Amino acid sequence: MRRRTPNLHTLAAAYALHAVPPDEVAPFEDHLGVCTSCRSEVIELREAAVRLGATVAIAPPRRLKSRLLREIAEVRRLPPLPAPESIRRPRWTVAQSGPVVQSTRRWRSLVPYRRK
Repeated sequence: MRRRTPNLHTLAAAYALHAVPPDEVAPFEDHLGVCTSCRSEVIELREAAVRLGATVAIAPPRRLKSRLLREIAEVRRLPPLPAPESIRRPRWTVAQSGPVVQSTRRWRSLVPYRRK
């Protein structure tokens, strides 16, 4: 099964992160030579990837977890949403639908005999 050729404009982000499949790299690089918007997008995305990679993880303060859990416990929960009106049907409507279906089936089975 052949893969469909993607729209080359959609490969800019994947190309910036070196995630383009090998068979699509050459066509996209040819496209970069003529498409200034894709070229600038690749440059911007690579710069953003470098900035993200240079960030340092900061450990949160130890008090943060206990404070958050305490505040969450103080939040009043909302009551459950009522059931939609279409679902709230009396049980007798369900019970009455059985005989209606049965009689419809019987009537339809007798229709061929009536035409004779």
